[in-house]
Amino acid sequence: MIKVYLCPFSGTPREIHNKAYSILNELISDKNTVIKKTDKGKPYLDPEEFHFSISHTNDLIVIATSPFNVGIDCERKDRKISMGVGNRFLGGNCDITSWVHFEAFSKLHGEGISVGYEKMLSTPHVFREIEAFEHRICICAYDDFEITIIQ
Repeated sequence: MIKVYLCPFSGTPREIHNKAYSILNELISDKNTVIKKTDKGKPYLDPEEFHFSISHTNDLIVIATSPFNVGIDCERKDRKISMGVGNRFLGGNCDITSWVHFEAFSKLHGEGISVGYEKMLSTPHVFREIEAFEHRICICAYDDFEITIIQ
């Protein structure tokens, strides 16, 4: 089961970042747990209490928590993907669905967008999409999963 926390929130990039980690800290039951980052920048808990992934836009924060590895991304439904970004990262696709899938997949793998679109196309994984607050949200994991949404 993956829990997806939705938090409408607006602010500066720093305020949004701080709010996202404030929410995450509230979800951590062991207050001795420390949030660390891999050498590629993926945050994780030490000791590992659960897996998580965070994404945000300028008006929405989403956090996925799970007993297994997970990736999440959110974008406004009306966001346009430029031809340059589509060609460079998405194999020529310029639709928002391809972008949120790729971002969620790259967070699942912890390599960022350097993971490559071709790897996403050739690696077994499962996507689930939801729409909320005028955003498209994509959750990615290696195996089938259910979602609980918490607002």
